[in-house]
Amino acid sequence: MRKASRRVGLPRRYLVSFAVEVVRQMALMLLAVEALYLSDKMVTHLLFDALRNQLGVGFLVETLVLAAPEILSVGFPIAVVIAVYFALLRRREAGDFVILAGAGVAPRALVGFCLGLGLLALTLAGGLRGFIEPLAARQLATRLIEGRFEAVQQGQLTAGQFLTIGTTTFYQQPRTDGGPESGDAGEDAGEDAGGARTFVFLAPSPDEEQVVTAARSRLNYTMGDEIGSLDLDGARVIAFTRGEGQERTPSVQIGVEHLRVGGVPIALPDAVARGGVTRGAMLPELVIRWLEGETDAGRATLERLLGMALAFVAPLLAGLGLVATRGRMRLAALPAALGVVLGGGLGVAPAAEFLVGLGPAPAMAIALAATLAVALTVALVMGRLLPGSILPQRMHL
Repeated sequence: MRKASRRVGLPRRYLVSFAVEVVRQMALMLLAVEALYLSDKMVTHLLFDALRNQLGVGFLVETLVLAAPEILSVGFPIAVVIAVYFALLRRREAGDFVILAGAGVAPRALVGFCLGLGLLALTLAGGLRGFIEPLAARQLATRLIEGRFEAVQQGQLTAGQFLTIGTTTFYQQPRTDGGPESGDAGEDAGEDAGGARTFVFLAPSPDEEQVVTAARSRLNYTMGDEIGSLDLDGARVIAFTRGEGQERTPSVQIGVEHLRVGGVPIALPDAVARGGVTRGAMLPELVIRWLEGETDAGRATLERLLGMALAFVAPLLAGLGLVATRGRMRLAALPAALGVVLGGGLGVAPAAEFLVGLGPAPAMAIALAATLAVALTVALVMGRLLPGSILPQRMHL
């Protein structure tokens, strides 16, 4: 009687070295995607904010770091497909799979390896989409808001620029030749023809307005508060009472060396409070709000869960691309796998929009079932093609 050959699993040391290679490739892919995204983000948005508010390189670097997770989660499945595909292809072309098959490792063990990579990708994507990205988005939005008035907090307004914070508007008069800068001005700087002065318009109430000129101004404000105070040096204050239409009647006129104006309204409607904005809410917060009946939270929850599911399927798609890389599909397998991932990424939002109307439990059940069905289908096709795909195809890497 013929003795059946014994099949063994992939050696642990081989798995570890293989996983390290995949992670290294994935890091390179993500680095390339991040470089493209951050360069565009810096030129079109962050650099403008830094220059406009004179915030320097430190602010620019900080906001770039906070913007990085946004594209990490989006480009993660693509990086996984490319990294896994090239790592597998390199091993196949080196003859590793033939050697392993001769040592008793079934070619279909590669399916299990891709599933394991899928679970790892799912875990990483869950951390990125569920926690790191919303936390970074919240901090980035807060930092950009703070950057709008950081100069006035430091008493270093940009000359010739209007800055509006809530109902308060600041304007820094440009310095004439030979005059001191506003931040260096003394108490009597306003008396010099060349002295730059700060103009401040305040509206503490609907029927009251104040116009202030000062040699130097500084806003005292803590992020999250609705009221601040204003320190003024060399100040002149004129208060007006508003009547009907555009009628304004002067009520108070004072001139002092030092003055603190309290009760300055700070209205920042675009500030990101913890969990208050969908994009800045972590996944558990979104789920709770969805269960409480908030549709936007449900839509955002499904988008993140479907994005995580795409990351789970990505290694299997890379494996399927590998076994299809032969014959006429030698050059088309990887683009096809990437096309599926890109299409899946584009379909996340429409799918979430459709599923959210079904309610939390049915929507998540359908999303889970669809993910498992896709993974099982890809795994079965990959396993069917694998025995004939372990031979090197003489592809140059």
